[in-house]
Amino acid sequence: MILIFSVFIVLLIFYLISRFFLFKANWIIDKFRLDKGFENDTIELNSSQNKIISIAVIMIGGFMFIQNIPIIFKEFFVFFQQKILFKDYSKSGWIIFYFFKIIMGYLLMMNSFRIARFIDKQK
Repeated sequence: MILIFSVFIVLLIFYLISRFFLFKANWIIDKFRLDKGFENDTIELNSSQNKIISIAVIMIGGFMFIQNIPIIFKEFFVFFQQKILFKDYSKSGWIIFYFFKIIMGYLLMMNSFRIARFIDKQK
């Protein structure tokens, strides 16, 4: 019961903080005087869409890669502890799935500029 209550409290605090930062941003800027001392009111980004898209693709690929490395190592560790054939292992399909997600994350990171050009051409 205490665990459920504490999870509810944490979720409520997270909700209130995120709502505060999303909908009271002007109040925060005024309170901390974050808009003072700038010559221009606008921020210009001198980067092309391809660079921004390629950075996003690199981050998505890196996330896929980093997320699945520990999972596949854990599954391999459990597999080798059981000393059974791969085809008899109940989670062999998941190992293959995680392996392909790692490969896909690696390929996304390494081919990000090609993917960004492809996405930009589709527009």
